[in-house]
Amino acid sequence: MTAKEHLSQAYYVDKRIQSKLRQVELLRDIATKVTSTLGTETGSGSRNVHRTEDMLDKIIDLQNDINDDVDRLIDLKREVMKLINKMEDAECLTILELRYFSFMSWERIATEMNFSYRWVHTLHARALKAFEKFFKEYTLNHCTS
Repeated sequence: MTAKEHLSQAYYVDKRIQSKLRQVELLRDIATKVTSTLGTETGSGSRNVHRTEDMLDKIIDLQNDINDDVDRLIDLKREVMKLINKMEDAECLTILELRYFSFMSWERIATEMNFSYRWVHTLHARALKAFEKFFKEYTLNHCTS
């Protein structure tokens, strides 16, 4: 895994969390619709009750997955932050934080830091090169222990 791929992991975990949160929201909407129709139906509503229970089980499972992903994201951010904080260049450190922790676009980073778009990319390349050194050291220490 390259340093850039390692930095990008948080973004993808965050996107999976957001996707699962949307899925939970959709399942809750469906469950709400199912339970609201229970009161209007005549006869046995046991079939809908089981369907609602299944829906609630799915929501709970998905929420547990989300909690696991959030824990993973926090651990990943802590691990990467320790490496980023070893960098001495404040501009490079800031670019990595804004890009890989705040998930900002290049345009927004340029505006935020009052730099040109091109200069942000130049600093990003420099930051990745500096980060690569710490990342290689980290992977050597963690693969051999």
